[in-house]
Amino acid sequence: EDYHAENLQGKAAKFAILLKKVEERNLPELREEFIKHFGVADGSVDGLRAEVRKNMERELKCAVRKRIKTQVITGLVSTNRIDVPSVLIDSEVDVLRYQAAQHFGGDEKQALELPR
Repeated sequence: EDYHAENLQGKAAKFAILLKKVEERNLPELREEFIKHFGVADGSVDGLRAEVRKNMERELKCAVRKRIKTQVITGLVSTNRIDVPSVLIDSEVDVLRYQAAQHFGGDEKQALELPR
């Protein structure tokens, strides 16, 4: 039903496959050498847990800060409508066209030929 090719959706199909390898996931033991690879100097499980906790708290703090920032900006934009002059928009479009041409090895002449 959900097959990506529309002409084959809802139709019965057979597939031939070649299985090359079967693997099993083996989790490593929490040994001192293994733990030190993650930057835990003392190589202890408690040190690893503390490091993981610190990283998770940092990531959570960053995510919360990003979400609050997005909400503030969205609120400011929705309550303070600003009409941007068309000259400013045209200027920014030209800058982006020039940057795109440079990025792909073009020059200023080719930048001007890019669609607006």
